[in-house]
Amino acid sequence: MDRRDEGMAHDPEGLTHEALVYRVPAWLCTTAWLGGLQAIIAASPGDTPFHLILQGEKGGETPLKLGDGYCVNIEDQRLMERLMVWREGGMS
Repeated sequence: MDRRDEGMAHDPEGLTHEALVYRVPAWLCTTAWLGGLQAIIAASPGDTPFHLILQGEKGGETPLKLGDGYCVNIEDQRLMERLMVWREGGMS
């Protein structure tokens, strides 16, 4: 399963990715939004590193270091649903 259209790259069948990659527009990343994202990540602890990538208006990407403790359970379907909603700026 490839979730790049939702801003995520993830393959639960093969588990070939070493991290869950979450791409969001840079303008979305306010302090409050990042705090909510942190709560979503914390609610699904696991072994897979979570990588946040900010997308610029002109197509450039900037990885944002969250820290070594940000790992998630990629088999948690609720996590995936919450991340899709949160990417759109919604509340989960």
